[in-house]
Amino acid sequence: CEEPRLCTICVLRCGKPPQLWRAGRRRLIRHPKSIKILAPSEFMARRLQNEDLSIHRVLRGFVPDVGGHLSVENRDAKSILYMGLMEAHKGVESLLDAFARSANRQGFTLHFVGEGRMKQPMVEKIQALGMEDRVKVHGFLSVEQLRGIRAEAAAQVVPSIWYENAPAVALEALSCSIPVVASNIGGLPEIATPDSGSELFEPGDAPGLAEIIVHLWENRDNLAARRAAARREYELRFTPEVHVRQYLDIVKELGRQDQRPSTIST
Repeated sequence: CEEPRLCTICVLRCGKPPQLWRAGRRRLIRHPKSIKILAPSEFMARRLQNEDLSIHRVLRGFVPDVGGHLSVENRDAKSILYMGLMEAHKGVESLLDAFARSANRQGFTLHFVGEGRMKQPMVEKIQALGMEDRVKVHGFLSVEQLRGIRAEAAAQVVPSIWYENAPAVALEALSCSIPVVASNIGGLPEIATPDSGSELFEPGDAPGLAEIIVHLWENRDNLAARRAAARREYELRFTPEVHVRQYLDIVKELGRQDQRPSTIST
């Protein structure tokens, strides 16, 4: 929603349990000013501030290092990777459309990894397009199977058309030295930065995404530099060690102020 509002009806319609704190400016549970909220993205900080919540600091999320075993160089660039829910709001249809539009100008294979309500419709659409040899829908994979696909990925696409906060799949991609191609929405631009060798496109813009895919194919010789940038960005911003160090710095700062408030991460 663009504006905070009482959303109980929406929550119930989506089959979620009642969440009284999601009540916008008419929230039933007020926010004590003594609580220091740590937001994992500038985007989330702005959204909470719009609901009259006081944000103490942005503290980036983190993921374990799942890609330290992958070399930056001497890796094939055979595929484009999607990981996540197979749902409409994740933009999987836009990604398939973009891949189909660019198919005659690039030689990648597209891998969808995940489960969801869109999995079977996507399989049927791929068959209708006659692209079974170029587009693979895997469902869930083992760690070993995923390692093999990641080793060949030129990029991981996060094509969401709804607001993302700080999705772990994007951070994991950087840890695997995989550049991220993401929708310019929510907290994704804070992850898919030029410094990480990543690129952005407008949500739902299949033609724009198609051009990025073609550009990646035509510039595979430069992929090693982009992979190195992705890995470097992970090591600088998104490791557990960086997160813990920054969190402890905040705790020490608050201790010096002798406030000893609680902290909440959203």
